[in-house]
Amino acid sequence: MLDWLGSDLFVGVVAIMVFGGLGALCRWGLDSLVRAVFKRFSPLGIVCVNTIAVFMMAFSVIYLADFPLSALVTTGFLGGFSTFSTHAFQAFTEHKEGRSFSAFLLIVGCWLLGICAAYAGASLAMLLMR
Repeated sequence: MLDWLGSDLFVGVVAIMVFGGLGALCRWGLDSLVRAVFKRFSPLGIVCVNTIAVFMMAFSVIYLADFPLSALVTTGFLGGFSTFSTHAFQAFTEHKEGRSFSAFLLIVGCWLLGICAAYAGASLAMLLMR
């Protein structure tokens, strides 16, 4: 069932939880850092986190495809690091508080940068695999 981590389901679940927790801590740290530096546009931290997450996911899915523990990186760490729910709620909050343009930039920025980041991550992985 969990070939990438052996037959012990408990070990697999704990490993995914640990890597997910590490990803969540990194997300919180990066978002906090960006918010401290760029106080004027607080959703910028979410944009940075999601863009990096998409780049890393595209890279990891291709480059680590044959790596037995790739699920720890993709499902665990990047699952905890990326933040669609925070992105959606932040856009809702921005709009509700009368900052509709900020909400629009958050939505469009995350999607456009995400697509570019996925292309860049996949391209880098393929380049390194040559």
